[in-house]
Amino acid sequence: MLPLAVYGAGGLGREILYYTHQYNEIHGKFVIEGFYDDGIEAGSIVDGYPVLGGLETLKRKTAPTALVMGIADTKIKGRLMESLSDHPNISFPTIVHPTAFLAHTAKLQEGVVLAPFTFVSLNAVVGRGVFVNVGTQLGHDAIIRDYCSLMPSVNLSGGVVLEEGCYVGVGAKILQNITIGAWSVVGANSLVLRNVPSGVTAFGNPAIPRKMV
Repeated sequence: MLPLAVYGAGGLGREILYYTHQYNEIHGKFVIEGFYDDGIEAGSIVDGYPVLGGLETLKRKTAPTALVMGIADTKIKGRLMESLSDHPNISFPTIVHPTAFLAHTAKLQEGVVLAPFTFVSLNAVVGRGVFVNVGTQLGHDAIIRDYCSLMPSVNLSGGVVLEEGCYVGVGAKILQNITIGAWSVVGANSLVLRNVPSGVTAFGNPAIPRKMV
């Protein structure tokens, strides 16, 4: 079985490691080794697993390792994955929690994590390194581009497009066929009725772009 670690030993990383453990109980693909985190001293124990080092330790890996991203910040996640993309020994597995619903025509790229009770409908496309948190629903034909992070209980209607690096806060709702521009943030509990440009924070009911990210 392939060794696996999670990058990020904070709250989200710990949750994702647990989801990976539950996935692995069914599929039996991995040996979970622990965490990598540049902000926590190597050798520390987090939820019973060791912190194995940081990014530079990963770059020196000479044996195959599956790495799951436990980072919600889309810019940091994107930079980390890009910096390791050409590493011959590091891969980014896709983790689908056993309670997630995944339509047979949906497509997931490498490094996607679907948390418990998520719903991905027909013909949805979920890009590289996307994290979909607990209870979030992706409607039919939705397109979620690379490195996006969707927090719990987000609801995307059919045909929604999230361009690269979007962050969607807890409980936000985005109506059908709306596009959120690259690296924009949608605030918690917002209702999005119109397209949102790139590089802004939009929040409220209805959501209005209010500042540059």
